[in-house]
Amino acid sequence: MKFIIHYILLLFLIPVYSLGQEPIVSLLNYNMLSIGNSKFFLGEHKWSLKISNQDTSLFMRENSFNDDNYIFFDLNDQISNFIDKNIDIELKKDNRLIFQRHFTYPMVENQGFHLEPFFYKNKSKLRGEIIDSYRLKAVEDEYIVVRTNYISKYDCWYLLKNNIVINIHTDKIKNNKRNQKIIVSDINEDGIPEFCFFHLDEKHNQKMIILMEKEKFIAVKKENTITYSSNTMQYSNLSVRGFLHYTLK
Repeated sequence: MKFIIHYILLLFLIPVYSLGQEPIVSLLNYNMLSIGNSKFFLGEHKWSLKISNQDTSLFMRENSFNDDNYIFFDLNDQISNFIDKNIDIELKKDNRLIFQRHFTYPMVENQGFHLEPFFYKNKSKLRGEIIDSYRLKAVEDEYIVVRTNYISKYDCWYLLKNNIVINIHTDKIKNNKRNQKIIVSDINEDGIPEFCFFHLDEKHNQKMIILMEKEKFIAVKKENTITYSSNTMQYSNLSVRGFLHYTLK
């Protein structure tokens, strides 16, 4: 019996590779190409991606390792420089072609959410003086976005679902400058809206904040470099990372 239990434990410790099968390759919304998923390990391979049209060809390269479930290419890095946006991509694994696709840049979601100005009265759930508020009616739920000024030092963004606060973000006010823009998206096309806000720091670096029901994503653009919150590296959030890049580039 001890031998059997030990044998079963070993099975859980041995990595599972997709032997004899090519990994799943997906062209996601906001121009993210993913290779693999969270179920299998990719193993050690060299991946080469060719991006081309009639005028231009560019190459991107990545290596995968034994403990990688997936890797990705952010096509926004290159395709934004193309004049002709009808793009062909070819992916090679160890110099062997495994994926081809033609598409028109950009690949974005097709959402129809409408954010309307709305006078929010229930101040007891919020901190600070209300600056503005908006309402969005989805198929099953109602969302309210409220922006407040707290003790003249902080901008606060509140996201409410059916009148319950579900997410909050706070940033210190710098130079008395405020970016009023709000973007509503449906990045994964699941019918659930995301709410995007913008903030300038003291060095005029632009910060973008995405509030969802259970998560928050942040990206900061400093000159020509964009840094992302670590949760954008998760497989399920790759389209969110692409959306941040596409919007801030």
